[in-house]
Formats: sequence, structure tokens, C-alpha cells
Amino acid sequence: DLFQRDQSGSFERMRRSLREGLGIHEVPVGGQGLTWLKLRTALEDNGVVVMQSDRAMVGQASVPIAVLGGTLRIPIGPIVLARLTGSPIIPVFVTRTRQGRFIVRIEPPIKPTPTRAYPVAGDQEAVGIGRALECAIKRSPDQWLMLEPAFDEDRVG
Repeated sequence: DLFQRDQSGSFERMRRSLREGLGIHEVPVGGQGLTWLKLRTALEDNGVVVMQSDRAMVGQASVPIAVLGGTLRIPIGPIVLARLTGSPIIPVFVTRTRQGRFIVRIEPPIKPTPTRAYPVAGDQEAVGIGRALECAIKRSPDQWLMLEPAFDEDRVG
């Protein structure tokens, strides 16, 4: 699991404990070359790399995508890793039912194109992620957790 450390130490300890209990190996964002090597190795060993792709964190390299009539910035990491390894991007969405159960939806794979390492707006992978994200939000709009403005058009400054 690729993740960015949270500013809250207590949240970070809780997150780490939960993931360790599930046997999830974490790779923090920011290790640069070592991070990419660990992720590539995991994929080569038939592992799965999980990356959140519905929003870019502040300062994170991103690409703009069209979603629900607005512009959303998603991290480039999943696209770069897919291009470097040839592994597809598989959009996965989890929603909670009123009964407290979870529904996992796995969307069709988005195949990487070996054009250039870093994606730009309009690249097929970014468009594919945008379409999958838009469908998931439309299907369950109350399940998309946003604690601050997500769309470029809604950000101040």
C-alpha cells in the first residue's frame, strides 16, 4: 500500500497498526527511487499495489481530469507505475450499505500506453480513471469523502 503519512501522530499509529494486522506492507510517499523500486518489485512478484487515485494531495504531482463537469487533479503515480511495469490500472471502489456491509466493485482494467513516462491531461489512463471515478461518484455520491474542495474551480487562491 502506497500512502502519505498523516500529520496526526495518533491517526498514523492507528493506521499502521490496522494495516500491520492485515499483513499489508506499506511504502510511504517520498522515498523517490526506492519507493518506485519497491512497488515495481511487488508487481513483479505478482503482488498488488494499492494507490488512492481520487485526489492529489497538496504538492503531489498531478494531472487534471474532467469529472462531473469540473476539473479534478489526480496523482500521476498510478499512471507512471503502470507505464513503467506494463501493469494495468484496476479501479476498485468500496461502498458501505445501510446494513453496515460493504460492496466492492472492480471496474475493467485500464491498460497503460508506453508513450512517455509522465502523463498529461487527456492521456488515455487519466481519462479512464476519470470515467471510472465519475461513475462511482454518480452511483454513490454520499460515499465520496471530501474534507476540502476537490475541484479546481472550487479552490480559493
